[in-house]
Amino acid sequence: MAPEGRFVRMQKGRISRQKSFAEFMETRMLEYEKSIAAVKRKLFAQILSSETVVDIGIGTGPNLRFLQKGTHVLGVDPNEYMWPYAMQKARENGIELRVVGGVGEQLPVEDESCDVVIITLTLCSVRDPCETLKEVLRVLKPGGRLFFIEHVIADRSRPVFRLVQNLLNPLQGALADGCHLNRDTASILENVQGSRFRFSEVQYEKFGVGGSWCLIRPHIAGCARKEPS
Repeated sequence: MAPEGRFVRMQKGRISRQKSFAEFMETRMLEYEKSIAAVKRKLFAQILSSETVVDIGIGTGPNLRFLQKGTHVLGVDPNEYMWPYAMQKARENGIELRVVGGVGEQLPVEDESCDVVIITLTLCSVRDPCETLKEVLRVLKPGGRLFFIEHVIADRSRPVFRLVQNLLNPLQGALADGCHLNRDTASILENVQGSRFRFSEVQYEKFGVGGSWCLIRPHIAGCARKEPS
């Protein structure tokens, strides 16, 4: 097959995977979203409608219904087939939403331009969580806040479960758009520093999610504030 033909075939395959994953996130995550709704409601209640918000990895927009009406949100996601779902949720919930393509490691956002960044189930799938968090520090205003909900590797007190997560991690990545079962996101949050700023007051709670989502646990949910390093 000619190089042009292989390229077209690869592009068609990539588009098909993106469409399928967007549909999966919209239709097959309902059980999961119900299980963490109370956590999101409590966490995002701290965000004011007057604040400018960036949602990294906005996906199909599951966070939007927990924000106050009138909130201005910039959604960043590389999968454009997610965007229509997010825009529909924004309309239903009175959110002023703009969505752009981009990845966490290179946010299409100006320096120190937003009050709040939201990251949910995104640090598990970015290529470099440290670089993504440095980008968060770059775009947040001094004193700005990061709100996060992420699944993390099991505690060392559960060695068998950690082993299972490590063994199944390659399969998870292939099936779930690069998602990692074994990232120690809490440690990364506590230790990452940007060029001039770092996160202080990193506070989070750990909780479990049951049902068919048992492999992506435990979860952490919390807030970190940008302060000078």
